[in-house]
Amino acid sequence: MQSPTTLIKYASSGKFCQMEDSLEKNDTENHFIHPITRREALNLAGIAASGVLSSTVLGGCAKSAVTGKPVLAAMTEKEEREWDEEYGPSNISVCLGPIQDEKIVKYVASVGRDIAAASHRPNLEYTFIPTNAVFYNAFAFPGGTVSVTRGMLNAFDNESQLAAVLGHEIGHICARHMSQRVAHEELSDFLFKALIYYITKDKSSQEVSKIKFFAELGHLAMVKKFSRDNEREADALAIDYMSKAGYNPIGAVELQEILLRNRKEDPTLLDFFFGTHPLDEERIQNARRKIALIPSFKYPDNIGKERFMDEMASLRKNKEAITLMKEATEKMGKGLLGAADERLKAANKLMPDDYACLLLSAKCNLAVDLTKDAFELAKRAHEIIPAEPQAHFVMGMAALSLNKFEEALDGFGNYIKYIPRTTEMIFYQGYAMEGMNRKLEASDYYQSYLRKIKRPTKNGIYAFQKLEQWGFLPKRNRNPQTNIILFPK
Repeated sequence: MQSPTTLIKYASSGKFCQMEDSLEKNDTENHFIHPITRREALNLAGIAASGVLSSTVLGGCAKSAVTGKPVLAAMTEKEEREWDEEYGPSNISVCLGPIQDEKIVKYVASVGRDIAAASHRPNLEYTFIPTNAVFYNAFAFPGGTVSVTRGMLNAFDNESQLAAVLGHEIGHICARHMSQRVAHEELSDFLFKALIYYITKDKSSQEVSKIKFFAELGHLAMVKKFSRDNEREADALAIDYMSKAGYNPIGAVELQEILLRNRKEDPTLLDFFFGTHPLDEERIQNARRKIALIPSFKYPDNIGKERFMDEMASLRKNKEAITLMKEATEKMGKGLLGAADERLKAANKLMPDDYACLLLSAKCNLAVDLTKDAFELAKRAHEIIPAEPQAHFVMGMAALSLNKFEEALDGFGNYIKYIPRTTEMIFYQGYAMEGMNRKLEASDYYQSYLRKIKRPTKNGIYAFQKLEQWGFLPKRNRNPQTNIILFPK
């Protein structure tokens, strides 16, 4: 059984190594893509019209609550609520769980409810969840769940800015952007695959690879443009909702200035979290122009600074520690683990019982093989917020490295109780079973994992090789040049 160190280093950062399809790096000259013919275009149209596309896409026309016009939507309102229930917990956990300060939770919810009442979908059941994460982020799920991180709240100094970020996310929900994006991605993905099929007939494998590469770039560009248009619409809706709800919309401008300023200070991290957000001067100017069109008597001059400062007093008290933790996450993202650890230790002195600080410290220790320390830190974090699953995962990974396989299995099993649809946990459960020499149970987990993954991963290849070695799968022929493995269905 190989050492789990490499697996742990990927897992401690929340990332798992995936083996992407590689492209030939040969000379690209003299390779031409022939234009699609009228006959081929008609064939493509015929395929779409005949119902080959999923019913999710073609059956998904809905009326926009914002414009009143039909929009392509992949989900019904019931399915949107189900999406929140299924995917919300894992995303909240990525943000290190809900803030435990009831005063802050109630305050964020009260501002959110004000904005929601002024929105195009006031009767939707909204849920507002401020989270422990220290990076800048806010997100919404289609069924009404809105979340904003502690790092984002820490950057604000008035209520207008809070109303702006909540209004932006509520705008996404009202315009049903998530449902539209899923539908557009499914539709464009199908059309691009069909297009590739038609223009790559009788082509060599090298030419097919190049055609697929450029087609995928085009597909990505379309998806990104759609996302940027969504962001602009959500910006505009936020201003409408804010002024209607009695909040000064200048916070929408200040919000964009905060994000732009932070992007300039640390572009790598913020680009990662805001990959679909066009954080540029254009959005600031758009906000200023829209506000200028609203008569000033329709909103108050007060930006709510005093009330915000009062309600966020506990957060402001820990501003220095939160800033240190944010710097630590940025250092961890760049692989500067020593610098990250220094900042986390300084933050821990200021906030010794903070769940996020303890868990980030545990992950940092795990990444540099200080597994005993990592386990104890994660255990302390778990004691502070028992229902937050990430601590269970980190304890499981640390136990795995210490060859405490039963404890590892407990950690992964407890994580799955809170986040049931987690494919990677299936692999790690199998790995723990293998460590206990329970090959039959390990093989069940490994086969289940292989059936769920959509592309080869580092863990997937390991599992497949073990199943072959143990005789649970027949030996497969591999291409000696690509070493491609066929995964079982």
